[in-house]
Amino acid sequence: MLWRLVGAIRQRAAERGYELIATGVSTEERDGLKSLLAVADGEELTWLEVLRHGPVKPSAEGMVNSLLWLAKLRALSPKQTGVEELPAARLRALLVDARTYRAQQIALMGESRRIATLTAFAAIGEIGAQDQVLDHLDTILDEIDDRAVARERNRRLRIAGMIDQAGLMLADA
Repeated sequence: MLWRLVGAIRQRAAERGYELIATGVSTEERDGLKSLLAVADGEELTWLEVLRHGPVKPSAEGMVNSLLWLAKLRALSPKQTGVEELPAARLRALLVDARTYRAQQIALMGESRRIATLTAFAAIGEIGAQDQVLDHLDTILDEIDDRAVARERNRRLRIAGMIDQAGLMLADA
């Protein structure tokens, strides 16, 4: 009997958390979040499945793709999420749902849970995308710095012979 009561209370707490997030999402933002679950004509994956994993190639092209990924997540992320008010364990559960469930499974969830799951995905995904963009930028800048150091080292090696000759000429003079 007690376990049923505890289960019912946990379920009500979960629903209240979903409602907390879902009530802060406007109609336009809801439509944008729901568009994550749709498959575009001629495509095989939903936007949710595409946005789950960002670009991994730390190159100029990868940087551009990372910025586009970040822009898409920022456009989807509602302004008032309520995500920060959820307990960490509940937020983690929503993120696990968003990252592991298929789009069809999320579409079958109740309205408030579906919106809460997609909102958590977009809000936390935006933070992850920002981190990845900065990582890509750091990698690219490190490569540029390494090339500049190598170029300077090669230049010094090229002119070392001329410097030696100039030193010998000065010593003879």
